[in-house]
Amino acid sequence: MLIRDVISRVKSLYNRGAASDDSRLSNRHIYSKIRSVRSLLIKRQQDKRTALSPWNIQVLECLQLETVDPATCDCVEIKGCKLLRSKCEIPRAIQTKIGTGIENVSSLDGTTIFSPTTWAKKKYKSGNKYTSKQSDYFIRDNYLYITHNTVLQRVSISGVFENPYEVDRFNNDGNCACEGDLVDACANPMDSTLALDEYLIEPLMELCVKELIQIFAQMPEDNENNAKSTEVTKDAE
Repeated sequence: MLIRDVISRVKSLYNRGAASDDSRLSNRHIYSKIRSVRSLLIKRQQDKRTALSPWNIQVLECLQLETVDPATCDCVEIKGCKLLRSKCEIPRAIQTKIGTGIENVSSLDGTTIFSPTTWAKKKYKSGNKYTSKQSDYFIRDNYLYITHNTVLQRVSISGVFENPYEVDRFNNDGNCACEGDLVDACANPMDSTLALDEYLIEPLMELCVKELIQIFAQMPEDNENNAKSTEVTKDAE
């Protein structure tokens, strides 16, 4: 379902449940709530070790890599070692009890699948003759690193990401996500698909509306501005 459709349905439900003016309820605000509730619902599924369907998964299609020197990555191996690192920061994946939301990192043709590791684990692997030269990946400071490979130019990453729109924006630019926010021109956020199973859409909308009503119910109404608007209207008449 497109983000614009989900926002429209959330706004419609909100207007039925809230008696106050909804002028403060912008599309940006609604989408921010949709993102957080979506992450919550998926995390609950994963925490129960429920397998996620492909409809929740997105792909960073063509992630450009660059070679970095030891000073950049605090390399602890022999002097002169090199690692590959993503050219720019990647969208943040959802975190659950069973680990990161990244499903796999692979070469573009899918023939090479890189195993996940961490920087701490990689240091211990360097002393193992069977795994010391095995090429794998880890995430550090929002960058993807590929070990023991300096010739690969691009990889793809599939997973469940916190912000579905960021993935579309990232892919649209080709190298890194376009600068700016939801109003930039490199990708229309409203035309992006909300990566979520259909059966979770209704619970998502209900939770969004419930939280939005609670938020705005706690905020003081702008009666002064409303009164001024009424006076201006009467004067105009």
